[in-house]
Amino acid sequence: MPTTKKPLKRYSILDRCFSNTGRNYTFEGLKEAVNEWMLDKDPQSKGISTRQLRDDISFMRSSDGWEAPIVTVPGVGKQRYYLYEDPKFSITKRPVNETQVEELKMLLDALDAFEGLPQFEGVEDLIVKLQSDLDMASNSQQRKIIDWGGNPYYKGKEYLGPLYRAVSERKQIKMTYSPFGKESRTFVTNPVYLKQYNNRWFVVALLEKDGFVFVNAFDRIDNLVVLDTDIPEDITFDAEEYFDPIVGVSRPMDEDIEEIEIQLTPESYPYVKTKPIHHSQKNYDDECKVKIRVIRNKELEMKLKSIL
Repeated sequence: MPTTKKPLKRYSILDRCFSNTGRNYTFEGLKEAVNEWMLDKDPQSKGISTRQLRDDISFMRSSDGWEAPIVTVPGVGKQRYYLYEDPKFSITKRPVNETQVEELKMLLDALDAFEGLPQFEGVEDLIVKLQSDLDMASNSQQRKIIDWGGNPYYKGKEYLGPLYRAVSERKQIKMTYSPFGKESRTFVTNPVYLKQYNNRWFVVALLEKDGFVFVNAFDRIDNLVVLDTDIPEDITFDAEEYFDPIVGVSRPMDEDIEEIEIQLTPESYPYVKTKPIHHSQKNYDDECKVKIRVIRNKELEMKLKSIL
């Protein structure tokens, strides 16, 4: 396996190039795509060498990699275009093999060194989850000993990898979206944030600066293409400010923050006390009630219906 720094990121970029049906990539075009990212991260970088790029493609094709069906087809003149023979193929959809499992386990061993540090709060849960998943992947006889409560059949989870890359690299996306009870539509937008709520993933997208915030559920996406065009620099999103006063993901623009008092039964109060409705929650043990400061939305209504 190539040892140059950030190989997984290079494979991710190449995977996107090979599966991009809207553009043809020559060998030089692939180098340009990888170098663009490398130079953006490190202006002093010399970029990827021809030999390294050939090694990366060879590794992706190999059984130690993803057995990627990378082929070349005639282009303009003497040019050859590189693409996946199966346009639906992606390394993000392939199960990990033994070589990759061992590499990931070595990474987890390194992450253990950060356990307990305040800036890495939450890493412990991530390590346990990854270790359990890797144990299952590397040993078919391994008995499952932990359940994270996720939904393995959740529609749209295949978009998490591409959307994460799009948000991270600030690339626009073109997607076909089908809202409940409405006709599907296709549009280009700017993904700026990913959020999970109630076992569903959502991508926050802005159409233009200071424009309306769209929160799109993954399971309503019918098609998605990550474009090569950058998100305009003046498009920004403050996730903490947007999500802080709400429960869930939807924020009505015409509602103000208000204090809501919720009277509970002696039976339901301990549950709500140990699993707060919102981070602003204040508990009143003697009266079996709680108070929260939030903007009312449909998720809050559903939450209250489930406990009252």
